[in-house]
Order: sequence, then structure tokens, then C-alpha cells
Amino acid sequence: MGTDADVHFGVLVHSRKISGMFAAAMTDSDVDSVRNGLLADENCCELLTAYQVYLPVFDPERSERKGHIHLGDACGLLRKVSSCHAFNHWMNILFDAVVGCETGNNAECWVKDDELVEQVVNIVAKVCEISLPSYELRAFGNARKTGLWDVEYGALYFNFGVDECFERVLTPAGRALAAQLGEDLEVSEWVSISY
Repeated sequence: MGTDADVHFGVLVHSRKISGMFAAAMTDSDVDSVRNGLLADENCCELLTAYQVYLPVFDPERSERKGHIHLGDACGLLRKVSSCHAFNHWMNILFDAVVGCETGNNAECWVKDDELVEQVVNIVAKVCEISLPSYELRAFGNARKTGLWDVEYGALYFNFGVDECFERVLTPAGRALAAQLGEDLEVSEWVSISY
């Protein structure tokens, strides 16, 4: 028995920035195309139905959560989406729902259904004519174990391949991603430790 440590590299982009990028590029007719494409796929609808969506209710006097309201499943909510703003909100709900996290000192986080997210993202990118470099989906837990102090715990991140985004200078795919995001791309490095 021992400790294993793996070093990882990537261009980490928060899922909120990805959904915002798509929302800025979409028209309402694009929303209709994406929604109809997702709803036409029975497997996609089945996967989306598994994600129940809740709206937290807060007590303003105590500034604490006092329950939640069940809004339905992600597929049912998708059927109601008719604007870019609503689709952006729906994507953020889905991105939040697919991250699972443990609690405690050595908390781990994981992406529960990366294929579903990739299917949604790929359809949106195709409709919006946005070319994305290859990516993996990541969620991070304890920063002491990863060395990533500037990422949000329990949030979904897109890990774009460094080699597709950089060649000492940005590649065309990296320039396109940076232009769409409106910011410079940075390579992140983190460590995975197992005992």
C-alpha cells in the first residue's frame, strides 16, 4: 500500500462561462432547434427525467434555507424553455445536477452523467456553429488534494485539452474558445492522490 499521485493539465473553464457563451451565441430559433433535437432523442429524455429539480426556499429573517419547492424533472422543464435566457438557466440547472459530492475532510466530487452533458453541449455547439476543442468534464472536491485553490468546490468544469488550445501560441481552436469566452485561456495543473 502507498500513496499514488497523478498530475493533470488542462484549460479549466467553469460551466457557467460555457452556458453564458452559448446563450450569447443563440437566438430563440436556435433554442427551438436544440430543445426539439434533445426531446426527439428518447434516451436523452429518459436521462433528463432522472434529474429532479428543486428550488431552495430561504427564510429572509434568518438567512437560512427552510425547505424547497419541487419544480419537476429536467426533461419537463426543457419542454417549457422558449428563450435564450431560459435555456441558459436550464443548462445551469443541468450542470449543477450532474455533479455529485461527498462531505467531510477528504470530500470528493464527480460528474454523474458526462455523456448526457456532452450530448447537450454538442447539440448546442452544432446549432450555434461554435467549434469546441476536445474536452473532459471535471468536478473538484478538496483543494488540499488537488492543489486547485481557485476553482469552485462542487462545480462542473470543462477541461479542454492543452495541446488543442496551445502551441506556444493559441491554436485556431484555442483562439476561437478565448474569443467566445472573452478572456485569455490558462493552463491549470492539479494532482489526484489516492491512498
